[in-house]
Amino acid sequence: MVWTPGEAVPLRVHDSPYGRLGSLICWENYMPLARFSLYEQGAQIHLAPTWDKSDQWIASMRHIAREGRMYVIGVCQALHRDQVPDRFPFKDALPAGLDWINIGNSLIVDPEGVIAAGPIVEQESTLLAEIDPGKTAGSRWIFDAAGHYNRPDLFKFEVRGAETDRTP
Repeated sequence: MVWTPGEAVPLRVHDSPYGRLGSLICWENYMPLARFSLYEQGAQIHLAPTWDKSDQWIASMRHIAREGRMYVIGVCQALHRDQVPDRFPFKDALPAGLDWINIGNSLIVDPEGVIAAGPIVEQESTLLAEIDPGKTAGSRWIFDAAGHYNRPDLFKFEVRGAETDRTP
């Protein structure tokens, strides 16, 4: 594998009919400044696709939802051994008795950090949860990491090449 910084394009939150959408991929979600950039732009729904199926990942999704006061949709693909074509040699190297290569653990978390749907384990399924963008604004009255709890008297956050568009 090759790791590189990638293109220096600022992270953006996008308006949708369901609320303001932001996203980080996999362990980018562990990057506090990347999360803060989305919080500062008023993200209401956060998409977090990953391969991480761990209980620690679920705890992180709950924390991010509560910290950012937004809905988090954690998507982790469930992959069954039978879904890997037999022509792929690595399939024979999988441990005997391992039916699920990845168990999934997809879930939806509300702005208070409460799991609203899931986690779904060892199955393909569709998660459904009611999302109320107004709940994110109300929740931020109590705690807003990029707003009144931000401490602009002490800290300055800047994203190179981006103007911050903070829309509650």
